[in-house]
Amino acid sequence: MKAIKSYSDQFPAQVKKHPPDPAPPVIREVYLDEQPEFVTSIQPDLLSRLHFEAYELTLDQRIDIPNGMVFKDISNSNIKYLDQAHGLLTNDISVIAEDKDGLIYLGSSKGLLVFNGKELSVYQGNSAFSLTGIRSLWFDAEGKLWVATDINICYIQNQKIFVPEMDFGPTHLQGFSESSATGEFFIFTVYHGLFILKEGQMYQYNAGLPTPHVSCAIRTDDGRLWFAFGNSGFGYIQKDSLFMYKREGIENSPRSLLEVGGELWLGQFRGKLMKHRNDSLFNVLLNDRRRHHIYSFASNEQGLWFPDYAEGVYLIKKNGEYDFIGEEHGLNGRVSFTLMADAFENIWGADAGNGISRIDELAFRPTRKFVSNHGIFQIEPDVYGNSWYFMNGGGLISESEEGYVEYLNSDRYSTSGAVSGDSVWISSETLGLTVLKDGVFTTYRMKKDEELDSTIYDIKMDANGRIWGWNYANRLYSFRNGQFYNFSSAPDLKDFKFINVLQTTDKTIYAVALNNGVIAISNNKYAHLNMDNGLFSDQISFVFQDESGNTWFCASGRVQVVDAQGQSTVYQIKETESNPILQILETERGSFMATTASGLLLMEKDQEGLTHKFYGKENGLKLIGNRMITRDRQGRILIGGGTSLKTFDPYYLKSDKSRPRLTLNRVLADGVEVDRDHLEVEQEKVVNFVFNKIFWGQQSDLVYKLQHRSRSGNWNHVSSNVISFKELQYGNYELLVYAEGEGRKSEELQFKFTILPFWYQTDGAKLMYFLLAVTLIVGYIFYRESRARMAKIRLQKLVDERTAELQVEKLNVVRQLQQKEILMQEVHHRVKNNLTFLKSLLYLRARASKDAEVRLILDECQARIQSMALVHQNLYDVQDASEVDFDLFLRELFFELESMFDQDRSNINIELAVSDFKVDVKLSVFLGLILNEMITNSFKYAFPNGEEGRILVRLSQMSEHFELTYADSGLGFGESFDFKTSTGFGFKLINILLNQIDAQMQYVNNGMTTFTIVIPK
Repeated sequence: MKAIKSYSDQFPAQVKKHPPDPAPPVIREVYLDEQPEFVTSIQPDLLSRLHFEAYELTLDQRIDIPNGMVFKDISNSNIKYLDQAHGLLTNDISVIAEDKDGLIYLGSSKGLLVFNGKELSVYQGNSAFSLTGIRSLWFDAEGKLWVATDINICYIQNQKIFVPEMDFGPTHLQGFSESSATGEFFIFTVYHGLFILKEGQMYQYNAGLPTPHVSCAIRTDDGRLWFAFGNSGFGYIQKDSLFMYKREGIENSPRSLLEVGGELWLGQFRGKLMKHRNDSLFNVLLNDRRRHHIYSFASNEQGLWFPDYAEGVYLIKKNGEYDFIGEEHGLNGRVSFTLMADAFENIWGADAGNGISRIDELAFRPTRKFVSNHGIFQIEPDVYGNSWYFMNGGGLISESEEGYVEYLNSDRYSTSGAVSGDSVWISSETLGLTVLKDGVFTTYRMKKDEELDSTIYDIKMDANGRIWGWNYANRLYSFRNGQFYNFSSAPDLKDFKFINVLQTTDKTIYAVALNNGVIAISNNKYAHLNMDNGLFSDQISFVFQDESGNTWFCASGRVQVVDAQGQSTVYQIKETESNPILQILETERGSFMATTASGLLLMEKDQEGLTHKFYGKENGLKLIGNRMITRDRQGRILIGGGTSLKTFDPYYLKSDKSRPRLTLNRVLADGVEVDRDHLEVEQEKVVNFVFNKIFWGQQSDLVYKLQHRSRSGNWNHVSSNVISFKELQYGNYELLVYAEGEGRKSEELQFKFTILPFWYQTDGAKLMYFLLAVTLIVGYIFYRESRARMAKIRLQKLVDERTAELQVEKLNVVRQLQQKEILMQEVHHRVKNNLTFLKSLLYLRARASKDAEVRLILDECQARIQSMALVHQNLYDVQDASEVDFDLFLRELFFELESMFDQDRSNINIELAVSDFKVDVKLSVFLGLILNEMITNSFKYAFPNGEEGRILVRLSQMSEHFELTYADSGLGFGESFDFKTSTGFGFKLINILLNQIDAQMQYVNNGMTTFTIVIPK
């Protein structure tokens, strides 16, 4: 590679120091040297048994909320909300409760609202009890929903509303509580003190209390009955004695009580947050705030939550730290009245004028750091434990125990960096490659006055001290000792476009090439890794090496992990399809976090494989352009690179393993609700099963299959809460369904329903069809039999008539055939007589001639005529005049020729293999003439002087031809004999005859003179 000498410049660094980040806020407990005062002895009054009147509760309205709860535009945390603009009936929500199925009940000024995530059911009560103006809701251990309004209380169970005979009057925002240890149910009122229901009896604390206005009451684990008395302070009853903490002034406005972990928290509407522990009272200070406005408490595994009216929501963690959540984090409003922790560890807030909010898993929070206002491209530690921040618009900043140092005259766009010893290398948009050492910046450029050509991105330093990066033209460069080297000038890399440079813990440099895999560089050597040599994709987005020595290659939708022995495993991660992994951090051995363009992955790798969970915008994680994930000097996990910086706090990860909840909401047939206890639906109607699919804060699907006539269907997945069926055939069906999310399943539900047949598909109709069919069949059978009898008679008559006609026709045909046979025999007889007469004339002429040659010729003609005469003789002697018995024909032909030539055949063995062989007239004539010539030739020339010999004639029938073989053991012909060119008259005649019947003849002499004739059929 050719070296490029750089242009360098130096200038001193200008710095500005900033204090370190403040420590996370922690609560302060201030002990109050105050003991409760004995007020009076007190016992509850036993009242008459409480009676309720039951009334039907009907649904007044159902409101679709297809998008469910949503994020605010300014939200930067996992907080969703719902208000009137997004489907909520009213923004005036005072209280929230949850039933055993996970449904959320909202108390409002316009009625009781039931929310399942997709729709809102509205109940406004009836003439006996109005559900408007609700102040408090509570589900007791028996599943009753207790409701307190501005006027009275009631409870709801099994779609009925139960109204008490007595008037309780209004309650405060918390009107009910329950003690699981004692079985007591508490009703605290504004005007009538505290009521206790236990084992069917009702008791009342009123007389002797400092005020009948009880805001809250609970039974703590030590058996004390605590009170929050309107504007009269806190107190408790123990062993029939009332004790009071007398707090005067504006701080004497208690509203709420909650016992958590043996500590009793006390909330006031105008005053400090307080805590009671071990008979001691404490003020709990947050940010030295003197006053809070606390209506309620809630607790989950993260700690204690409370709303601060007109401020927001606070969380006090178990370690004493606290977090504040306000509108800027996504909370919908600042006037939360009450909070409620659901079964999935989420926190719900009821806002007085802004609807509801739900605080889900807050694992990703905005970072409270000095560098938070700038996008961070990269964070690198140095050998002294400091962190160096390479900023997008913020230049270069370092962090140490003393605080931050901001380098004012560094390029504000420091896209990446590398730290080695006392040197900090910077990829600068305007200054080129820059190094900071001993308070001095040194810049290096490939071209003196062209900034862009001098910038190399994603710089990394290898084990030999070389700086690696790529430039705007996607060429790969290295830098060392003041010189740049164009690595892309290598012949095998000149066409590559490099888009990233990465480095693993073993100091190997990986240069990512667009659609060409990666180049691995180590110890001054490089190797090209692509699909041709084991890499699973040529489109790599990131390369990473974990603590176990495994190398990860990331691409769209998949990750390939190669261990130290070279064994490779590919894992599917569907969330990274078109959303590739950009960076990975190993948080602890086997646990990983990875950034993508639109979210973040939490991954666990063990011997069984790789599991993962994706956090994206549906989890409140808005990552736009974020690609960096690393740890700062305090060990906190930071996610950045775009326009914001977030902290990952594993404290907020839910350890709860609650399963999704699933219940049937209703069944619709063409939009009309069907009685769920008698699920019968007419055919051709669309059947919709609408479910309450509850998994607050997490995603879940419905998984179902439909069984019909003992046939089990396949399991199907739908993301909505509705399962729809169309065009079901009539019959009985069984629907199996469960909800599934985060690898957890709800209980499986089973529903049986019937699709009704049309009237003509009923059993009665089928019986009617059967009887009608039987009647028709029987009638048709009788009809057919009658028709058959008549047809048989007519047919028999026609048969008889036709038979008589055929008999006459047969006699005529037989007579005509006999006449034809007689004529044919007469013709053959006349032809034979004529041929015989002709032969006789030739015989007489031959005997009269004195020329031996003439006699010989005439004798041969006689033989030829005799062979034809024999054919007609055979046809005259048989009944079938169309075929000749060839065996008889040959025997007579040999006899006649033997007689004609005065040949004694006693010395010649004649073998005929043509028995039972019939040949038509034309072929017989031709074959007779051919054989006549061959037999004549054998008798005349083959056996001179009476020598012994043998003549063989064989006629065979093949599938497509006849095969005639003639052979004699006489003298034979010379080796050069060719019957086709023979000048003898006999062979000329034979060749003519062969052409007439399209036959082929072969001659061989293999001990016998043999001619084989193949005659096509």
